[in-house]
Amino acid sequence: MAEVNRREIYRYLGIKGQQEPDLQTKDLVEDCLGELERSVNCRSFYRRYPLTLLPDSELDFTCFK
Repeated sequence: MAEVNRREIYRYLGIKGQQEPDLQTKDLVEDCLGELERSVNCRSFYRRYPLTLLPDSELDFTCFK
């Protein structure tokens, strides 16, 4: 499974900035991630391309313009 950004999970749970979640919350998040990993099958992928702004408001995505 792809690497999961736990800071984002905590942010959605309302835990802000550098504040650390309590042990019970961390354990619950880890349990949920384990259940998710056992349940899902990855069926897509993506790739990042550099993006360049060209004259006349055109975009260059490297693989197409």
